[in-house]
Amino acid sequence: MINRTLIRLKVVQLLYSYLIARVDFRLIPEPARRTRDAVWSYAVYIDLLMFIIELSGRSVDGRIPTGVPRQDSNELYSLRVPKALSEDSAVRELLVKEGGRMSRLRGALAPVYNRILNSTVYTDFSRKRKPTLKEETTMWQVLLTTVIARSPELTDVLKSDERHTLAGLEKGFAMVGETLEDFNQVSSMLTDASNQLETALTKSFELYHALLLLPVELTRLREEQLVAAKNKYLPSHEDLNPNTRFIDNKFVAALKATPELEKFCSDHGVGWSGDFYGMKDLLDRVVSSPAYAEYMSREDESTYEEDCDLWRKLLRDIVIPSDELAEMLESKSVYWNDDIQVMGTFVLKTVKQAGREEHTDEKGNRIVALLPMYKDDEDRRFGGELFKAAVDHRLEYKALIDKYVKSDWDPDRIAFMDVVVMLTAIAELVRFPQIPLPVTMNEYTEIAADYSMPRSGQFVNGLLYSAAQDLKSEGIINK
Repeated sequence: MINRTLIRLKVVQLLYSYLIARVDFRLIPEPARRTRDAVWSYAVYIDLLMFIIELSGRSVDGRIPTGVPRQDSNELYSLRVPKALSEDSAVRELLVKEGGRMSRLRGALAPVYNRILNSTVYTDFSRKRKPTLKEETTMWQVLLTTVIARSPELTDVLKSDERHTLAGLEKGFAMVGETLEDFNQVSSMLTDASNQLETALTKSFELYHALLLLPVELTRLREEQLVAAKNKYLPSHEDLNPNTRFIDNKFVAALKATPELEKFCSDHGVGWSGDFYGMKDLLDRVVSSPAYAEYMSREDESTYEEDCDLWRKLLRDIVIPSDELAEMLESKSVYWNDDIQVMGTFVLKTVKQAGREEHTDEKGNRIVALLPMYKDDEDRRFGGELFKAAVDHRLEYKALIDKYVKSDWDPDRIAFMDVVVMLTAIAELVRFPQIPLPVTMNEYTEIAADYSMPRSGQFVNGLLYSAAQDLKSEGIINK
């Protein structure tokens, strides 16, 4: 029921927030006070960051690291910490200035690399089937103090610097530990973001139930009004003999008898009890509508299908588009007003199906068949996998985007939401080969058009087309 259109939108929204807040590495700045220990410890700090990068087979100055295997044959190459270090923009700027100093440290790469592979901490880590980013970062923190800091081949080179002091050396290692600990927070942010995605989708499902509960609550309120009219000091004939067709609606009775609706709303705290004035205004709209007047004017008893049809019209034309509902939704959840269009569609589908397919419980009472949260397990996994793919490969996808930005466009002036939409779209193109190319193109063009700049839809569509052709030519996608 939570379809991929909504999931894509939630992923884009969450990725936007996540990338805005994310900082991979908070590099320690150069010391303000240029004491000997401060200058020396900062130099050690930079050397160790470069050393970790080259341990993974990556170069910091364009020269081939000596003594360690390169790229795929290097056991540390696939690890995320050295990869993130090498790709971080602040680190890259630092390497441009300081990369030349790495040449004197390369003789220590081979022995330290071998000690890492033979260490207990790395052996234990490598046995994990799917280690988390936090587990890997923790491993590097332990390696820093138990292996790297105790390798004489490296420490002897560092100590040979004329600025060397023991306190400065120890502080340099401690500073790298601080940077790794900061990076550890990235894994927490990623976990939090993934949880937020699941929360947002759960909230959407809550909205589905809340909208289905509206006919029940509006009918209850109307019944209370009729009872109150009977008890007036001088009730009229109409007050004493009201037309009860609306409160006797068979679809509403079926909703009341549906245990899944009652249980879900109870378990998740979904309801409208605190919205009396908003509900009253909404009921006034319903009662004054032509659909209500036509329904109440009938003389014969309405069928279940006709009762369903009334509420489908009222929800579609009166309730869901109303300002009163929008105000109530805004006070209940930050997610709901964004979701009303999609969830409203599924509510209308549920009401329409109820009129066509009668369902009963074990006692023979008519109930309403509710839609499941996800169509299948593949849809359940889709959002999390898409978000992770966009985060993990954002740099390479961003490079592909930059490649197709026209020469008269300043990449820094492109709306960040456009970039996020395209990152997510490319992640879907690559990660989900079973989704047809036109579907992905159309979905993200719509998102860009609705949630970014006026011409973003056209811009995103054109760039995605070019990126897709590139990915096809390289054999990365085949659809």
